[in-house]
Amino acid sequence: TKHGENIAVSLSTTLLRNQLGEPIAMLNIARNISERTRLMKVLENRNKQIELINRIIVKANQTINFREIFEIVAQEIQTLIPCDDVNIGVLNPDGASLKIYSAIGKESLSEIGIIPLENSISKFSIKERKPIIVNDFLAEEKYRSIASYKQGLGAQLSYPITLKGKIFGTINIGTKEPYTFFDEHIEMLHPIAQQIGFIIDRILLFNKVSEDSAYVRNLLDSIDSIVYTVDNQLRIQEVNIAWYSFMKDFGIETMEDYHGKALFDVLPNEQLKIMFQNVIDQILNGSMRIFSQEFIHRSSKGDIVYNITINPMVINQKVVGLVFTHNDITALKKSEAELKKSNEQLLALHEISTLVSSSREVNIMLNEAIPILRNNTNAAGIIVYLLESDSNDLILTYQIGFDKEEFPTIFNLPISASATGHVVVTKKPLYISDKVYLDERMIPANREILKRLNLDAMALIPLVSKDKVFGALDIFYDHPHVFSNQEKQILMLVGNQLGVAIENSLLYDELRSQVQRLTVLYQLSQELTSTLNIDQIFEVVYKYVKQVIPFQMFRIDLYNEKTKIKTPILNVEKINGEDIFVTTLSQPTSIAISSAIENVLRNRNIYQSSDKHLIAVPMISKNVILGIILIEAENGMCYSGTHIQLLESISNLTAIALEKARLYEETLQKSIEIEKRNKELDDFTYVVSHDLKEPLISVEGFSRILQLDYKDIIQAEGKEYLDSIVGATKRMKGLIDDLLSLSRVSRPTESFKEFSIKEILDDILNDIEFTIKQRRIELILPDDFPTVFGNITQIKIVFRNLIGNAIKFNKSPNPKVEIGFQNTENNHYLFYVKDNGIGIDKEFYDKIFLIFQRLHRREEYEGSGAGLAIVKKIIELHNGKIWVESELGKGSTFYFTLPKPPINIIKD
Repeated sequence: TKHGENIAVSLSTTLLRNQLGEPIAMLNIARNISERTRLMKVLENRNKQIELINRIIVKANQTINFREIFEIVAQEIQTLIPCDDVNIGVLNPDGASLKIYSAIGKESLSEIGIIPLENSISKFSIKERKPIIVNDFLAEEKYRSIASYKQGLGAQLSYPITLKGKIFGTINIGTKEPYTFFDEHIEMLHPIAQQIGFIIDRILLFNKVSEDSAYVRNLLDSIDSIVYTVDNQLRIQEVNIAWYSFMKDFGIETMEDYHGKALFDVLPNEQLKIMFQNVIDQILNGSMRIFSQEFIHRSSKGDIVYNITINPMVINQKVVGLVFTHNDITALKKSEAELKKSNEQLLALHEISTLVSSSREVNIMLNEAIPILRNNTNAAGIIVYLLESDSNDLILTYQIGFDKEEFPTIFNLPISASATGHVVVTKKPLYISDKVYLDERMIPANREILKRLNLDAMALIPLVSKDKVFGALDIFYDHPHVFSNQEKQILMLVGNQLGVAIENSLLYDELRSQVQRLTVLYQLSQELTSTLNIDQIFEVVYKYVKQVIPFQMFRIDLYNEKTKIKTPILNVEKINGEDIFVTTLSQPTSIAISSAIENVLRNRNIYQSSDKHLIAVPMISKNVILGIILIEAENGMCYSGTHIQLLESISNLTAIALEKARLYEETLQKSIEIEKRNKELDDFTYVVSHDLKEPLISVEGFSRILQLDYKDIIQAEGKEYLDSIVGATKRMKGLIDDLLSLSRVSRPTESFKEFSIKEILDDILNDIEFTIKQRRIELILPDDFPTVFGNITQIKIVFRNLIGNAIKFNKSPNPKVEIGFQNTENNHYLFYVKDNGIGIDKEFYDKIFLIFQRLHRREEYEGSGAGLAIVKKIIELHNGKIWVESELGKGSTFYFTLPKPPINIIKD
C-alpha cells in the first residue's frame, strides 16, 4: 500500500452469463484476508506454545534438575522464536547476581556460570518488573555497559520470571541484528515464563522439603530422647536412633526397619502398652489434647525415669498421627531429690538461724536448734563442745543420742589429743565418711564407744564467729555417709550460726553482768552519797560487794599515812556458806612486811596474788591512801580482770564517801564551834550595846536637865556645848542600834516564805505618805509586782531604805522615784529603785555599801551610813546581788535580785 503496509489478498474469478445461459463476461474479485491470516498465525503460534509448554512440563516431571529442564526450555524457545542467543538465569538470594542454568549462543554454560546483575539486561527488567526490549544497542547508549553489547548482540529481549508477585529470574533472548523483537515475541514468552516460574517454585519447594526432611531426621537422631511416630492406624512411621538403644535394653539387638509395623506388636514393655491403651483413643478422637506421665524403666544399668509424652499430629483440624517422646529425667529426678533435700536443709538452717538469733541463753538455744539439725541430717547423735576459758579442755555442753553417765569419756576432751580439739585449733572441719571407729585421731576410749554404738561416719564442725573459735559440733551417723559439697557448706553455715549465737550469748551475759555491776555501782554510789556515817558507809559497801563478787573473806582496813598504821574496820568470812562478822578490837597495828597490804602501800596500786585468788585495792582520795579493801576467793575460783575493775570502782566510791564523811564530821565540829562563838558574840554584842547605851542615856538625861533647869544660868556658849553633847549622845545611840540591826540580819528569826512585793510596798508608801505629799514626789510604779521567796521583814528594810534614800538625796524641783522589776534567768527577779536626785560619783560605787561610810557632811544629810550596808547584807542572805548605776546631778538607780518562789513538783 501507499503507507507501506503489507495486506494479504484473496483473488476469485466468476463467469457471468445471460438469461439464456450464455457467457457474456468474466468477474474478478479481490478480498482483504489480512486479519484472518493474522488470526491463523496467532493460532499457529499458540499451538506451538502449547506444544512447547507440554514438552517443558513433561521434562520437568522427569527431573528436578534445573540444568536439564532449562536446556530443553532454551532449545524450545530458539525453535519458537528465531534468535542467536538464549539464556535463563535464576536470581541468587543475595539479589545481586544471576545463576545461569542454560545458555545457547556464543558462550557455553560452563563458561558463564554466575554473572553480576549489574552486567546483565536482567537488571532493567527486574528493576521495572516488566519485559524490556533493546532494539539497537548502538542507538541506545544506556545499554552499552552490559555484557550483551560487548558480546556483539544487536538487539535483546529480557522477560522477568515471576510467580505470586515474586521475581525468580529472567529469560533473555538476543540477535545480532537490531530491531528483531516485537510485542508478539513478548506475548510468546509470557506463558513460557509463567510456567518456568511454576517449575522453579516447585523445585525449590521440593528441595526445601527434602532439606527439611533430612534436617528433621538428623535432628531426631541427635536427640537423646526416644522419639517415634505412628499414623492414625497406629502403624509406626518414624523412629530415631535412641529408639534402638531403648529396644536394646529389652534384649532386641537388631536394627530392623520398623516402618509400617503395628505399635503394640513392637513395644517391648507390657506396662507401656497398658499405659498407652488407656489414652491413645482419647488423643485420636480429640478428647485429650496431650498426655504426659512419668515411667520407671528397670534396666540393666539401673532404674531410668522417663517422662513420656504423646502429642497428636494435626492436619486440617484432623488427627493424622501421634508423636511419642521418652525423655530421660533420671538426672533431673535425682537433682530434684537433692534440691528437695537442700531446700529442707536450708529451711532447717533458716529455722536454726531464727532460733539462735532470738535466744540469749546458750542452753536454751542448743536445746531447740540441735534436735532440728539432727532430724534434718538423719544423724544418730550430735554433741556440742565448748572451749573452757580457763583451761585447754573442751567441755560437753549439749548432746543428743548418747548416755553421758554410761560414757564419761565423752564429757571432757583435751584439745591437744583429740580430733575435735584439732578442728578447734585449725578452725577447719573434718569429715570421716566410714569406719570412724578405726580413725586413730579419735581418743582410743571413744573409738570403742563409736564401735559399740555402730557409728560409721562423722562430721566435726568448728563453731566460729569473726575468726574466733568457741567450740565444735560433732555429728555422728550409723551408716557410711558421703558428704556432698553442698552438705558441707550447710554444715559450715550451721557451725558459723551457732558460733555467732554462742558469741552473742557470751556477750549478752557479759553485758548483763556489766549492767548488773553498773547498777550495783550506781546504787552503791546513791547510798554512799546519802550517808555521812562512817560505820554505815562500810556496811553499805559490804552489802553491794557480796552481790557482784563472790568471796571467802572480805576485809576493810583504814590507813593513816602519817603514822603508817592501819586500823581494821570490817572483817567478814564465809563459814559453812554463811557470812560471819569477825569481831576485832579495831586497834591500830603495823604493816607486815611483804604482805598484800604492804605491796599495795608501797606501789600505791592494786595487788593480785599469783594464783589470782586474792585482791587488795587501795582507797585513794586526793592522792592520799585512806584504807585498803581485801578480798579472797573461794576454793577453785580465780578473780578476773573484770573483778579487779569492779573492786577498784567500789574502792574509789568508798574513798570519796569516806573523805566526805570525814569532812562532814570536821565541818560539823567547826559549825558547833562557830555556833558557840556566835552565841558568845551575840551575848557580847548585847552586853556591850546595853552597857554602852546606859552611860549615854545618863549623859543625855543630865544634859537635858541642865538645858531645862539651868537655862537661865548657863551662858550661850555653854548652851551650845550642851546641845552638842545631846546631839552626840543621840547619834551614838543610833550607831549602836544600827550595829544591833546589822548583827541581827545575819540571824533572822523569821523563816523564808512566799509573799507579794506589792504588800510590803503598800505598807511602806502608806507610812511615808506625808513625806511624799510634802516633797511633791512623783512616784512611778508598775500595775503589779511579782511574788518572791524570802524574809518579809528584811525585804521591807531593803525597800524602805532604798526608797528613803531616793527621797532624801533628791534636790530636784520635780523629784521622781521609779520602782520596777524584770523577769530574769536563774529563777530570780531583777528589781530597781530609780531617782533623779544628786547622783553618785563612779569612784564611790563600792564605798557606799560599807558600814558607816558617808559621802556628805552630817549637816547636809542625816544618817549613820549603815543603811546600804544592811541592805547589801540582806540581799546576799537571799543569794542575790546589788549594784548601783549613777551619774552626778542626774540621779541614781539601785538594782538588786530576789529569788522566785520554788516550783513544787507533784509526782504520781
